[in-house]
Amino acid sequence: MSGRLHASKSHAATFWALVAVLVLLGILALAPPAGAATAGGEQTSVGNIVEFDQNVTVPAGTTADSVVVFGGSATIAGTVRETVVGIGADVTLQPSAQVGTADGASDTSVVVLGGTLTSAPGATIIGDTTYEPLSAVRDGISSGFWEPISTPFAGLSLIGWAGSTVLLVLLGLLIAAVLPRQTRASQERIAGHFWSSLGWGALTAIVIVPLVTLALVLTIVGILVAIPWVFAAVVVFLFGYLAFGAFLGRALLRVVGYRRDNLMLAMTVGIVASQLIRLIPFAGAPIVSLMWMIGGGAAIAAFFAWRRSNKQLRAAPPEDAESGEQALRAA
Repeated sequence: MSGRLHASKSHAATFWALVAVLVLLGILALAPPAGAATAGGEQTSVGNIVEFDQNVTVPAGTTADSVVVFGGSATIAGTVRETVVGIGADVTLQPSAQVGTADGASDTSVVVLGGTLTSAPGATIIGDTTYEPLSAVRDGISSGFWEPISTPFAGLSLIGWAGSTVLLVLLGLLIAAVLPRQTRASQERIAGHFWSSLGWGALTAIVIVPLVTLALVLTIVGILVAIPWVFAAVVVFLFGYLAFGAFLGRALLRVVGYRRDNLMLAMTVGIVASQLIRLIPFAGAPIVSLMWMIGGGAAIAAFFAWRRSNKQLRAAPPEDAESGEQALRAA
């Protein structure tokens, strides 16, 4: 058996390896189905084999592009050009198996997370092998996902938290100074259309952005657009989060009896409050995530409302356009 066996050096590395493999699984799942090759079948060349809770066999004399098995098992006796991935699955490489090609000698050819890996003498692996047993995957998920939610204070750097809070406050003050009307429009959108803002934010963050990004990545030309697209989405949701901070700050100021419309003060109070909420064990991270989605949805809805008002203003007669322009400026 050739190839290099790599094990993760930390639980966090295992967690991100699992995330990367799940992304690969999602991409391969969109590929044209090839079906599993079985012993005695006439098919000698297949594409990507992706199976959930099934037993897959690639017999000798059969060549596949990639094999991804979620649960179940994978038995390889033939050739797999790219990668064999087992997530919670048992992977067996028989003596005649060959995984990887000389062109991908520096890539990872075999990935097994949460299952077993058995390689018979004579099996050939060209490239790296990543193998993590179930215990390592469990510890990786605990360290990378659960512990930051359940115990956010563990290992917390006060200087780092204070630095990020100051940075967000300064950015919020800059937004309030440069884009006050847009910030107030998003703020009012949250106050008047709270649940619809959450709906638009969740739809955009969970469905639209991932699907459009995946569609762009799968096309050669779209790869050049994918990074600016994701960056723009992050900017919109960051702006929405800051606008939600202004909304929260204004609500808190009114609780203590402060009634003036001071956008910068509301922004400062709201961002500091949001940063404090983030530290709440278990509930902090989900609450802040909701703030991002509500604010992002409000920003998107406010933008489309502005465009609609602008089109109506341009289509209105001159005498109505002047009054409409004044209303638009007031908004």
